[in-house]
Amino acid sequence: MRNWKAFVFITILSLTLFIRIVHLGTFPPSISWDEASVGYNAYSVFTSGRDEWGKFSPLAFKSFREFKHPVHIYLTIPFIALFGLNEWSTRLPSALFGVAFVYLMYVLGKRIFKREMYGLILASVIAISPYAIQFSRFNHELSIAVFLFFLGLYLFLRGLDNFKWLWASALFFGLTLITYNSAKIVVPLFLILLSAVYFKELRKLGKKLIQPGLIFGIFLVLVISYPGLLGSERAKQSVFSRGDIENTKVYKKTNSLALGYLTLVGNNYLSHFSQNYLFVSGDSNLRHSTQSVGEFYKLDLLFLVAGIFGLIKYALKHNSKEVLLIFLLVLIAPIPASIVNEAPHAARAMFMVGSMHMIISYGIFSVFDYFKNKEVGMAFLLTIFTFYLFFFVRFINYYFIIYADKSAIEWQYGMKQVVDFVANNNKKYTKVYVTRERGQPYIFFLYYLKYPVDKLLETVMYDTTPASSFNTISSFENGKYNFGNWDIVHSIPIDGYLYVLTPFEYSGLASKNDFVVKKVIKYPDGADAYYIVSSY
Repeated sequence: MRNWKAFVFITILSLTLFIRIVHLGTFPPSISWDEASVGYNAYSVFTSGRDEWGKFSPLAFKSFREFKHPVHIYLTIPFIALFGLNEWSTRLPSALFGVAFVYLMYVLGKRIFKREMYGLILASVIAISPYAIQFSRFNHELSIAVFLFFLGLYLFLRGLDNFKWLWASALFFGLTLITYNSAKIVVPLFLILLSAVYFKELRKLGKKLIQPGLIFGIFLVLVISYPGLLGSERAKQSVFSRGDIENTKVYKKTNSLALGYLTLVGNNYLSHFSQNYLFVSGDSNLRHSTQSVGEFYKLDLLFLVAGIFGLIKYALKHNSKEVLLIFLLVLIAPIPASIVNEAPHAARAMFMVGSMHMIISYGIFSVFDYFKNKEVGMAFLLTIFTFYLFFFVRFINYYFIIYADKSAIEWQYGMKQVVDFVANNNKKYTKVYVTRERGQPYIFFLYYLKYPVDKLLETVMYDTTPASSFNTISSFENGKYNFGNWDIVHSIPIDGYLYVLTPFEYSGLASKNDFVVKKVIKYPDGADAYYIVSSY
């Protein structure tokens, strides 16, 4: 690598690292209940060897009536061991894998197209991508899963020249299976396509393929045989209802549930390629997108088109199988998100990260490479990245200034402040009643109190009401901490009792005038989040 290219590469990685770790503990404005669950279970396994349910080093972590995958939880343990249980340490694994992903894609891009400039462009595009940045700044499986997947692909391509790398490729593809639910569909399907594309090369290896096949097969058997890894509970929560299917025009005309279902799947699939989702406002879930931009910048559309034509031309000229793989991955990536509701869904369609960026980056590279005069080509690159810098600065400005206010409630903002108040006044109150309106409040108490799991298991009472999916634990510590298991409207002020309520619940108290407001928790925009009240 020439000195100037080395400087550019180091600058890209430095920028990537800075973007992903600056104010990591406070932006997004609060850890979500899923992050708190990951952090607490990692902390619990580190300190006791058991998860919150008392299972010793589980292969899947029971959480909120479903199961979380093990990879990102176990990868969080060393960071909590080093830095303690806090927002920053909980989010750091995703941030660092986001940085590693940029490096990996530089290496992969350079290998596929044999041009270092393409690798640098690809790394730059991913470094400032809103899609990649969003999921690198909170503890989500996406950053880890896409890294493992593309590492598996990179090692597979190396394995075609040196068989030993196929072992490692199978290992990382297998790990991807137990990192996120979408991988259970995309990885096997992609490996089938991969085997078809490289059939001649793989056939020459003969019986040698049994060994990496067995490695991947072990993970496949684990997923199929272990209910917690299969993701069936999560799938049940997201399937189309009969009403959804019957509301389709196709069903109304044909009375066929199958055709109605296929219509919903088709519409969901196409929604992942809509202009609004890709380039305007992104995912409708505020935890998945700031909604100030799409999953990609508007400028990316221009180079996406250029990249498609450029890659087709390259594939025809060089008989490139790798280009075919890129297109195939883009096409199969939305499938997991399409067969259930809530589409388009940035997390479930996560393998569009990387694959779409490769096409966009080739669009930039192909225009650059078109100029015979390299000085003119470099002037083009500087101009383009000046425009990208404009879009990037706007996105980052929105992320750190406006997004926190807009999205606070989606991140369950205020629970840390609630727990801090309770902890600071712990001796004054014998009972604490916390609303379950925001969902799973117990996990924030376990997380911020660093509550020992052994002590938890001695007194925990589980919620068996119809609302249990949003409130797994009813109480712990002999009923001192209670979550949503009382008649809120008819709460009465009792000495030693503390109530944590939403503004709506507080305003509806039958004995409102008899309570003393101890603290009002505010959202970042100044709106009321929680009222903490007692008798004195």
